[in-house]
Amino acid sequence: KAMAAMVHLTGKESPPLAVVVSAIVQNGKILLVHRAKRPFQGYWGMIGGKLKHDETLIQGAIREAKEETGLDVAFDHFCGLCHEHVKEKGAIKHSLLLFVCKMHPAGGALAQSNEGEVRWFDLASIDAQKVVPSDVWMIKNMLDKKVYLPFSTMDETAQNVYEFSADVH
Repeated sequence: KAMAAMVHLTGKESPPLAVVVSAIVQNGKILLVHRAKRPFQGYWGMIGGKLKHDETLIQGAIREAKEETGLDVAFDHFCGLCHEHVKEKGAIKHSLLLFVCKMHPAGGALAQSNEGEVRWFDLASIDAQKVVPSDVWMIKNMLDKKVYLPFSTMDETAQNVYEFSADVH
């Protein structure tokens, strides 16, 4: 059913992929993953992944953090949105909508996943590491921003009758 809705909304075009990216920060340090897969294989990067159809942005950020680091995290704030194109030989290979969230550890134990090794880095010297260049830019320019994050639901309760609800962070 969800795929039928996407075909209706997007036609033949492939829309940008919605990706939640979490800056997990504590005591002047940020937790990064050493990417084991493409794109950016071999680089350190922020924790994140594809947002699932049935979850909110915050739920996706918390899930991805747990999957990639073993940690339970708490949401601090939404930092903003970055639309990124990853090109190969001049052609756009990936189009990503990166939803950047700031989080902090709230329990659990740090553990490596199939995404790669995870390690804490000093925020002050982040550009001295082999970090995904766009992640460096987001870390330096977006982490202290706080952007209004509304989430709304439209629930079809009867044929063409909708109920609206909103949650604001």
